[in-house]
Amino acid sequence: MCMLRRDFILSFTSVAAFLLSVRKQCTAFVQPASLTTSNIHVPVVELHALPPLPDLSHVGSFLISASNDIGIEEAFKDDIQFIDPTIKLELGVFAAVVLLLVAASALLGQMDNAIEKVLGDFEKTMKSKYASKWIEIEDELEGLGSAERTQKLGAIMERMQKEEPKLMERVNADMASFN
Repeated sequence: MCMLRRDFILSFTSVAAFLLSVRKQCTAFVQPASLTTSNIHVPVVELHALPPLPDLSHVGSFLISASNDIGIEEAFKDDIQFIDPTIKLELGVFAAVVLLLVAASALLGQMDNAIEKVLGDFEKTMKSKYASKWIEIEDELEGLGSAERTQKLGAIMERMQKEEPKLMERVNADMASFN
């Protein structure tokens, strides 16, 4: 706080000294009316617009008392706490979010594996026991990539569940017998 006050006072005195010198320089460059020629008319500018400067007679005593300042070695010895309650809370929330994301990733991976296993069992069952129906399904799957084929096969299973529930009951029973 003392250094801040000292810096403010030094800045204020520097600005005041600058304003005084500028005021003197501006009046020095005003061209007197006697130097004007008959062809060139230069208006005479008077600088009465600047406000009077404040009384700075008391500033010297502050500067003298602030001159016994501590050194730069002592200036940055603040006690910094890296693990304050706010940082602990933020780290805890971050860790919880990371754990949730890892758990969700693992769960989604297991779900993907289970879906692919069911689709594989469905395909084996349809090929071995329902070949005529599989030929129709295979025509729909022709020319698709791996991911697109998996999605399309899942959609076909859902459609068959709605349109042919009795057939899907038999297919599900046959799939269970494979396991």
